[in-house]
Amino acid sequence: MIRCFSLIVSVLMTSILSAVPNYPFPNNVIYKHGIMPAGVDHEKVQEAYENFMELYQEQGDMARIKWDTEEYTVSEGIGYGMMILVYMDNAENNTQAKFDKLWNYYNNFLDDNGLMDWKIKGFNGAEGMYDHNSATDAELDVAVGLLQAYKQWGDEKYLDDARTFIGKIAQHEVTEDGYLKPGDSWDSQLNPSYFSTAALELFKHASEYDWNRVITNSYTLLKNAQDDNTGLVPDWCSKDGSAIAGRGDYKYDAARVPWRIGWAYSWYGHEDARAVCSKMVSWVSNKTGNDASKVVDGYSLNGSELGENNNGTFVGPFACAGLVDAQHQTWLDEAYSQLNDFVQLDDVYYQQSIKVITLLLLSGNMPNLWDYPTSVKKPSGGVEGENAIGIDCIHPGTRGLFVRTTSSGKVTVSIHTVSGRRIATPFNGVLSAGEHWVNIDNAGPLTAGTYLVVMKTDAGLVSQRMVVTR
Repeated sequence: MIRCFSLIVSVLMTSILSAVPNYPFPNNVIYKHGIMPAGVDHEKVQEAYENFMELYQEQGDMARIKWDTEEYTVSEGIGYGMMILVYMDNAENNTQAKFDKLWNYYNNFLDDNGLMDWKIKGFNGAEGMYDHNSATDAELDVAVGLLQAYKQWGDEKYLDDARTFIGKIAQHEVTEDGYLKPGDSWDSQLNPSYFSTAALELFKHASEYDWNRVITNSYTLLKNAQDDNTGLVPDWCSKDGSAIAGRGDYKYDAARVPWRIGWAYSWYGHEDARAVCSKMVSWVSNKTGNDASKVVDGYSLNGSELGENNNGTFVGPFACAGLVDAQHQTWLDEAYSQLNDFVQLDDVYYQQSIKVITLLLLSGNMPNLWDYPTSVKKPSGGVEGENAIGIDCIHPGTRGLFVRTTSSGKVTVSIHTVSGRRIATPFNGVLSAGEHWVNIDNAGPLTAGTYLVVMKTDAGLVSQRMVVTR
C-alpha cells in the first residue's frame, strides 16, 4: 500500500506521532522571495550535517556541541545545533531527542538572568572569569529553534518555552532605545553579525514586544556600518556604525552577516535586507570575477585582502547574499557549487557549523515553518497558476500515483530517499495537459518506507512525500 504523507497521518498517529516530523528533511522548498541556486544537492546537506554531528556529545539527558577547543562548548554552538536539528529531522536522522538534550544543556548553565553563560567547560560549567554572561546571537538562534520545533513536532512545550525565553531576550539583551546588545552584561560595542532580523520578525508569533523597532534599528546600523563601495561591515562597531579600532575588519564575526540578512530576505522580503546584501554581493562577485574560489578569509572594509584561506565560513554567507536578486544568479550558482566542494577543515567547529547552516538555507531546507512556502517554482515572468503542476495522492492498494499538468511538455517523475538520493525515475517523457497515471514500479519495486516524489516540468518542480507501507 502507498499513501501520500498527508493521508497517512491518522493511521500512524497512535503509534509514532511523537517521532514523526511535520516537515522532514529534505523540504526542497522555493522561498517566497528571491532566487535559488541551480543544481541543489540534498545529499551534500546530509553529508555536511553528519560531519557537524561528529561534534555532538551526549551525557545523560544533556548534549553539547564541541567547540574548536573540544573540551569547551559555547552557547552559539547550542543555537546552531538546535536550528540544524529542527530542519534535519526525518526517519533516518531522528533528531528530536537530540534537540531536547541540547536545550537541556542550555538550561543547565544559566546566569542570573536565566540566559546561558557563553562558554562552558564540558558538562561542568563556566570556568574562567570571562566565560560568564550571555551572547545574544546564541539566544536569537535558540529562540528560532524553539519556535520552529513547535511547528516541526507539534508540542506546545516548545512554544511555551519560546515565549518565556523571548521575554528574557527582550528584557536583558535589548537596550531601552531598541538596539540588540552583544549580551546581557554590556553594550559598549555592537556586533553586526548578531542582528538576525529574520529571528526578530519570527518573534512576533510569540511576543508582543516592539520587535519592529529593533528590526528597523538593526538595518539602520548595518547600513551605517557598511563601506560605501564594498558593502562590508566590521566585526564590531559603535551604535553609529563606526568600526571599533582593532576589531573593525570584515573577519570571522562579520562573515555571518550576509547569511543572516539573506535569510531575512528569503523569508520576509525585507527591502533593507536586499539592499544590504546586494551591495556586498555586487562587490564580491566583481572582485572575484564570479569565482568563489578566490574569496579569502578576511578583508579590510575597503576590500583589501587580509586573509589567505578560502573556506566555507566566508563563501557560504557570501552565497546567501546572492539569494536576494536574479542579477546575482551566476554568483549564487558558483558560490553554492564551491561551498559543496569544501572538504578541508570540516571537523573544525565554526567552519562546519557555518557550512551546514548556510547549505540548509541555500538548498531550500530552511523554510519558515510558520509560513510554509510552496515548493512549486514558477517560470520567470509567469502568472501564478498559469503553468501549475501537481502530484495527487494515490489510492490504497495501488502501485502508482496521478500527476497533473496544465500545459503539455517534457515531464520527469523521480523518486528519492528522504536524504535526497534519487533511486528511481518511473517516468521521463512528454505528457499532454491533464491528469496522468504513473506506475511507480516502472523502474523496479519499492520496499516499505518513506520517499520523496519529485515531478519536474518546464514550469518548475513540485515534490510530495510518499509512504510505502507494503
